[in-house]
Amino acid sequence: MASWTFSNIVKDDSLTVIVGISLASAIAFSTYYLSFVAKVPNIHCGNKKLKSLLLSRVPCLSRRYWVTPWCIEPRLHTILSMPVFHTKEPISYEREILVLHDGGEVALDWKHKCLTHSKGDPILILLPGLTGDSQTFYVRKLVQAVSEAGWCCVVFQNRGLAGVRLKTPRTYCAANFEDFKEVLDHVVKKHPESPLAALGVSLGGLILGNYLCVAGENTPLTTAVIISAPWDVFISSESLQKPWMNRALNQHLAKALCNMYLRSCSSYDP
Repeated sequence: MASWTFSNIVKDDSLTVIVGISLASAIAFSTYYLSFVAKVPNIHCGNKKLKSLLLSRVPCLSRRYWVTPWCIEPRLHTILSMPVFHTKEPISYEREILVLHDGGEVALDWKHKCLTHSKGDPILILLPGLTGDSQTFYVRKLVQAVSEAGWCCVVFQNRGLAGVRLKTPRTYCAANFEDFKEVLDHVVKKHPESPLAALGVSLGGLILGNYLCVAGENTPLTTAVIISAPWDVFISSESLQKPWMNRALNQHLAKALCNMYLRSCSSYDP
């Protein structure tokens, strides 16, 4: 009887410890989540009128953003979402090949019926990330949302991507927006009556931002949006060298760029 009682006491004490640790962990996580994760977005805007307009027209900017509690790491968001979005049906595009001034070629994928039937509807030029194209999962989600809002959409894919081989010994980088400028001029010429906007993601955002810094007000764009572009590319580059997740991402991107070159290296004599 004494042995049975002692055993139960030990079990009760173990259960108490487990409950105590679980409760303390829940309190600690909740405190961290409410203090550092679920926050009101920071609005950095030098134009006070624009800031007031944004806050009045986009009410979610004044509310806390409740990040998914069981997945607060932003890189894990991308990893876990990929299997879900990759199962979706691909979007139907009409492809246009644009020959650039130096003989290089880029693919412009127009959302179905937008290439020849815009008729003055607003057009969004979408610039994907480093190795992205029109079927990349986040691009498809953006194109779908833009189309549902009544906009035409064209995805500008950099040289060597989306099945288009390199025609010249030149690729692309964030510091050069010449290809985007040619694409923009081409869209303006093809649809002079349509209001134009541009949206760049990651590397596409850097290219778009670089263009806007130089063009200033001398641009046919009425609106521009930059998503997930580094504030400081040097710090971002250093971050990509850190283990383990960042380095794995860096290796994936480097491999994709090498594969792009290998697919195209037989297309011209170096």
